[in-house]
Amino acid sequence: MTRNPGGRLSEHMEALLHQTRPLNEIIIIDNASTDGTVDALRRCCPQVTLLPLHTNTGLGAAYASSLTYAVGRKHDWIWLFDQDSVPAPQLYRNC
Repeated sequence: MTRNPGGRLSEHMEALLHQTRPLNEIIIIDNASTDGTVDALRRCCPQVTLLPLHTNTGLGAAYASSLTYAVGRKHDWIWLFDQDSVPAPQLYRNC
């Protein structure tokens, strides 16, 4: 989930795209960013599933949107975090 992440966007994408075990799908809920986040993600990361919200629904509703989508995709597990958390590449290795 993200909203106006600014310069941290590239740091997050690097962390997600370079996990020691590749992720099956990266889903980003954009909570009505006004800083060009959606366009930047579409340009730099076309492999990411981007679900832009047209209004800022708040953190809880954005998480609910992401869970609804991800559960429908029948992934074995779902890893949730917001723009304030950048995963280390080795965290996924032991899952």
